[in-house]
Amino acid sequence: MEGNSNGSKIKEGGDDGLQQGVAIMVKKQQVTMGMEVLDCPLCSTPLSPPIFQCSMGHFICSPCRDKLPGTEKACSVCSKPVSDRCHGMERVIASVVVPCSYAARRCAHVMAYHDKAEHEEWCPHAPCFCPEKGCGFAGTKAALMDHFAAQHKWPVKAFKYYEPFEVPVKAGMHILWCGGEDKDIGLFLLNVTFPESPLHGVSLVRVHPHPPESRFGCSVGFSWFKGHYQVSTADTIHTTSLSDGLPTGYLCFVPEAQREGSRRVVLRVTIDSKMVYGVEDELEEECDDDKSYIYGEEDDEVSEEDGDDDGEDQVDEGCVGLIRH
Repeated sequence: MEGNSNGSKIKEGGDDGLQQGVAIMVKKQQVTMGMEVLDCPLCSTPLSPPIFQCSMGHFICSPCRDKLPGTEKACSVCSKPVSDRCHGMERVIASVVVPCSYAARRCAHVMAYHDKAEHEEWCPHAPCFCPEKGCGFAGTKAALMDHFAAQHKWPVKAFKYYEPFEVPVKAGMHILWCGGEDKDIGLFLLNVTFPESPLHGVSLVRVHPHPPESRFGCSVGFSWFKGHYQVSTADTIHTTSLSDGLPTGYLCFVPEAQREGSRRVVLRVTIDSKMVYGVEDELEEECDDDKSYIYGEEDDEVSEEDGDDDGEDQVDEGCVGLIRH
């Protein structure tokens, strides 16, 4: 822990004034201490009010005290009852303020030591990382998006949540971004892999400094030949800071060119905070979660794909497939 002196003046008025002035200076000197002394000895998380102690002076946080066995809440160190609040330690805890770990990345927030972890869980200055091998760039989402476009020349596609947009099937990384109503940049990476077969693997991730999964879902559809349209959906888009690179796994596999010509296949993508099926909304309502359904080009009746030869022929001639992931 460090604190900076602000050059407080020594109060005049004799020895008492000198001692009071020195005390003010001492309180604002830079100090170094082992921060573990401010942690609960049982759970090792920072102590925060209310703090309890036994008659021997051993500290414990309130959640750990509630878990102690017996009605007297015996101290795990000396077996004395843990019954008293330690108001002195609470004042010490309240006075210990620390900077954010991302201060070097322009976060000016200063908080109580026991609030640091909570702040850093949402701090907008937390870094995301470039997944390109050997690059090593790290920065905020906005800085990372600029880096992707300027340094790696990845194409950028602006989109709006709820509204479908198109991305050509072209091997490489595609940057998808949405400003969002809260001015927080929604940054996504759509990766179309270089094919080891006639098909490309397509993956989609949300880039965010805090990894917990989001509520964002997506649907991705494409047409390969006349009468064919296939949709793949994901209830949850994986969220990552990219510190470990791009995650593995694919949303779907697509060809690069249409079967009946040289035109490039285009992905029709919809991203939303809830699962979106796009053109398959009505079809999805009729489907069970554990089944795929198709319909032929010549009729609009929905039939269950049973895997026999007739079903395979129907898929080949023209179909719409709904695939859940």
